[in-house]
Amino acid sequence: MTRRVGDIYRITVNRSEYAYAQHLTNDSTQLSSNVVFVFGKKLRANEEFRLEQASRSEGFFAHVFLKAGETLKIWQRVAWSPPFISEPIPVLWSKCADKDRQLESTENWLVWRTNEERRAPSNREELTNSELGMVMNPTQILERIEHASYSIKYPRRAWRQT
Repeated sequence: MTRRVGDIYRITVNRSEYAYAQHLTNDSTQLSSNVVFVFGKKLRANEEFRLEQASRSEGFFAHVFLKAGETLKIWQRVAWSPPFISEPIPVLWSKCADKDRQLESTENWLVWRTNEERRAPSNREELTNSELGMVMNPTQILERIEHASYSIKYPRRAWRQT
């Protein structure tokens, strides 16, 4: 099945609840992964998802491989609509150096906007307000829907004073 920007996916949270996500774009800066917006409001099986009632303040952006979630039967494509959020995607991504992944804290961070070059953060606020930019496993998307955070070990964002 071909995945297209605008596809809407129903995410099975548990037997009676679903969440929804929309494929917004692909990010060549991060493994050409799919960028999605996951709508934060969970719905019961008998409730209908309405894109026009969705709110950007009730959700999060993430990098994923949509095919992986389909293969694991975590989500399925259910509809298509023009993207809820148009480009440029209004999120700043951040990622620490791979060698620092197991540290408690690191100052070694890069930030970027979708499909743009990575760079050092300009200030503490920029780093603090960024969204974790690594490609997430579909099970991590479920974790964040359920618990408002990812369950992976990842260092805190320390800021280097210059």
